[in-house]
Amino acid sequence: MPAATVEIDQQELARRAHADLAKRARGGIFIYLVAWLILTLPTQVHATEPDFFYLNTAILALIMLSRLAHFFADKFNPSLPVSLRRTWLVTTILTGALHWGLMCFWILTHDGFRHIEFYLIASAAVLGIAGTAALSIAREIRILFPLFMLMPTTIAYLYRHESDDWILASMVVLALVYVIGTARTTGRDYWQSIENELLAAQRAIEMEKLSITDQLTQLNNRSFFDLRFSEEWSRGCRQGSTLSLLMVDLDRFKRLNDTYGHVFGDVCLQRVAEVLRREVKRESDLVARYGGEEFVVLLPDTDAAGARRVGEILRQAIDCIDIEHGDEIIRLTASVGGASCRPERTTAAAALLKRADDALYRAKAAGRNRYEAATEPEIREAQAG
Repeated sequence: MPAATVEIDQQELARRAHADLAKRARGGIFIYLVAWLILTLPTQVHATEPDFFYLNTAILALIMLSRLAHFFADKFNPSLPVSLRRTWLVTTILTGALHWGLMCFWILTHDGFRHIEFYLIASAAVLGIAGTAALSIAREIRILFPLFMLMPTTIAYLYRHESDDWILASMVVLALVYVIGTARTTGRDYWQSIENELLAAQRAIEMEKLSITDQLTQLNNRSFFDLRFSEEWSRGCRQGSTLSLLMVDLDRFKRLNDTYGHVFGDVCLQRVAEVLRREVKRESDLVARYGGEEFVVLLPDTDAAGARRVGEILRQAIDCIDIEHGDEIIRLTASVGGASCRPERTTAAAALLKRADDALYRAKAAGRNRYEAATEPEIREAQAG
């Protein structure tokens, strides 16, 4: 199958990417608050600068609570739009990075924090690099996260004009360029990988669909019918339920082909398939092209009366089909044979199919465009034979 015929489901792509981003971001839910407390409590910042300490602790706690709320919303409220959940997650991640960067700026530009300056800047570098690498699958994060985390440090070094600050600022800028460039490559590789994965899965689905689909009518083909028929027969044996089968055959189809050509015959089959697909409404029912101009309808949990109702509906719907051919209006009719029984393990499923086929030929012999049903004694007789 040409690749162009298979398109990636963009909603599934967005859902999958968000799930991956949320999974990668879980480690950051607590890390900022924990790192802050590790840096400040042993160094007595809460005692020397209490306002600064408690304000930033509160902000980091709020960011953590927002991240936790997102985690539980993702887990317990999947109906929330993916776009909203993603915006929520990205916003809180970037807010945490910006806050940490601004804390670094404040500490570098104000007295009283010399004893934690090195530790906080080192933590900003570690968190900025690690976070960017982990979250690089989101374009806005791989660009803004390191900038928010590290750029305030660069600005602070340039603002202070202390000795060697320009060297430190240059190193931070160099680190930013390297981290963003590497994250871009990592992000591109991720998206290419996930798109290829989804494309392969979609192609597999399409190939499976082709293997069970009749290409002319787009109904299920005979192979798929045989499989479902066997499954429903086994289920009927277990549950004691009734199984019905309809054989639908276009009347005088060979004459239509000989008179108007095979292209017109194909159009007729497609129109009939549309009608069958429209009129057979239950999800448990199955419509398939059995071969040539013959179709089969599988009706689980349906007795003989129900099969007759469906058969008559289908026959009448086909009888209403008018197809233009030049100046002519061609009407289609079909004969329908039905059979119903309670499947048993001691009997073969083919008996039900044979009786439906026999009923179809009785409908043909009786004048066509009619429904005929096999009786229960006829089915029992065929099963015993």
